[in-house]
Amino acid sequence: MANAVLLNNQEHHQLKYQPTFGEPFGHSVGRMVVFPNEIKNLHVQYPLLFAKGQDGLQLVALLGFGPEENLFLEGADWNAHVTPLLAARGPFSIGYQTAANGTQAMVVHADLADARLSDAEGEALFLPEGGAAPRLQRVQGLLAAIDEGIKQTAPFVKLLEQHQLLEPLSLDVSLGEQSYRLEGYYSISGKALENVSAEALQALHKSGALALIYWLVGSMANVSRLAHLKQRQLQHAS
Repeated sequence: MANAVLLNNQEHHQLKYQPTFGEPFGHSVGRMVVFPNEIKNLHVQYPLLFAKGQDGLQLVALLGFGPEENLFLEGADWNAHVTPLLAARGPFSIGYQTAANGTQAMVVHADLADARLSDAEGEALFLPEGGAAPRLQRVQGLLAAIDEGIKQTAPFVKLLEQHQLLEPLSLDVSLGEQSYRLEGYYSISGKALENVSAEALQALHKSGALALIYWLVGSMANVSRLAHLKQRQLQHAS
């Protein structure tokens, strides 16, 4: 974030936040990084796959059929029942401060250059007496969830690779005269999942990973939802 500063109730007492979405805020993307602790909520709305990132495989939600196509964006709205954490966090990021006793406390940074922040419009971030307003409390919760999700990703991927549950995936979608191909992704292998031993399945179930795996498999039904959104877009454009 270009102009991220530590948020505090003295310098930013009047600061307000207007939650909105759109291309200026980096939302015109065909996929977005998500985290294992989001799978339960996101799997009913988005196809969830794995893609290579700088630090290995990362979990992503598909948003469209092109690198800059987010089919859930409608003007300044995100047209879905649930929004990925990295989109919902807005112009805020997490930080930590070390107290005198050596413990670390989470703090919130805000990008003051972001148009969604101003002293004039939006929801107050601080209460009149200086405490965190409900909107800021929600932001804090989102950032804490992101922080936890980041910690969960690598162990979750390692677990899937340990059981050889990931396989390369290419998606071909045809809509009338238009066709789209998505490559470079990885998904849960149904065949490998069928061949996991009973002992390994029990261990996966006990760890909570098995539910996540089945939700990932089920999320692929949302490819048809994406296709429907794309078809509607094409019809409106014609």
